[in-house]
Amino acid sequence: MKAPRHILSDRSGSVVIIFAIVLVPILLMMGASLDLSATFSANSNYQKKLDSIALTAASAFLTNSGKSDEDISATIEQILDGHLKMMAEGGTNNETIKYTYEIDTKEKTVSLTANVVVKTNILQVVGHDQFKISLRSVAKAETESQPICILALGRRHSVGIQFVGDGKVKAKNCVIWSDADGPQSIRFDGRGKVESESLCAVGRVGSLGQFKVKPGPQSYCEFVPDPLSDWSGPVVGPCTHTDNAWIRRTTAVLEPGVYCGGLRVDAKNINLQSGLFIIKDGPLILRGSSKIKGKAASIYLTGHGSYLDIDGKSKVEIIALQDGPMAGIAIAADSTTVEDEKSLITGRSNLKIGGVVYLPNHQLVYRGESNTWAASPVTTIIADTIEIGGKAYLEVRNDKKKAKYAPVMETSKGKVFLINQR
Repeated sequence: MKAPRHILSDRSGSVVIIFAIVLVPILLMMGASLDLSATFSANSNYQKKLDSIALTAASAFLTNSGKSDEDISATIEQILDGHLKMMAEGGTNNETIKYTYEIDTKEKTVSLTANVVVKTNILQVVGHDQFKISLRSVAKAETESQPICILALGRRHSVGIQFVGDGKVKAKNCVIWSDADGPQSIRFDGRGKVESESLCAVGRVGSLGQFKVKPGPQSYCEFVPDPLSDWSGPVVGPCTHTDNAWIRRTTAVLEPGVYCGGLRVDAKNINLQSGLFIIKDGPLILRGSSKIKGKAASIYLTGHGSYLDIDGKSKVEIIALQDGPMAGIAIAADSTTVEDEKSLITGRSNLKIGGVVYLPNHQLVYRGESNTWAASPVTTIIADTIEIGGKAYLEVRNDKKKAKYAPVMETSKGKVFLINQR
């Protein structure tokens, strides 16, 4: 029996209505899927870009290691402003981006945040017109540091370091560096040997001649800032000794204090009592035909005409104080002195300086003449220019595990990596 025509017509109409009703949520689901896919894609895309920008910016901590914090921050800001602006302008018409950043020069980190708004195409018909994405990326730089044994600041002269003589100079587990930018930033004269972790010049290394250098020296290295530039010398009190003439004795025992007009001693044995010796407006001249010795004694030069002339025909042994403003610094000069001084430290038989020698405005001649060596865990020499050598084995070292005060230098070598991304 056939169904009446009006019944078939009613069924056809019902199917159309049902299909229309079902189609709406299907289209909404498809549209939502497309909108969500676009949002997920934007999330992944912008996170990758943010990470890349953070790493690029943090790399500036390595490539600008010798500059001030202010200069480094300015460089990183320029990098970030350029890259983040390009990222924001590179979005689609459906995306808007707002970003912020923070630079921490102490921790060497760059922190970025980005808030992305993605407009929907289909879901807006049901009142959901956008998705909001919050992104974060933090990149950190870790610079490598190396202990310094010898550093010529090269502020006033084109030649920073000279190796002179026929002996052997060994910088054990530390670097030798010259910031002088002249054509002979490091100069060799003689037939000796030099061994170190690294021998590097900001300018050029001169001809080795008959010197043997291991590893080979490098020219055009990065500038290394003075690691003690922020150090402040001790407060200079009133004079305790004034205008000392030559002290000539078999044994001279010198007490700490402020020696105005300098100090001149010629004796068989010179003993420095424990404490701080401040030499003001005059030289420190010590001539010991047997030995010059000072344990827990530090020397500070300040004022006009203050320089060193220490010559022990048998032994020179000066070990720095371990506390106070001169902790770990055996010999230092006032960095504010504008005069170009020349200082001499020589041991004819045994030379032992335990601590840092810091003479930022001095030309320093430092040498051992007869099988001498610096046996202290730390013998770091920093001066404007340095002539070092002699006719025997001379060792300097900087063991920062044994002496926490030992200065280190930061290089552009290192790594950058992401931390706390979310």
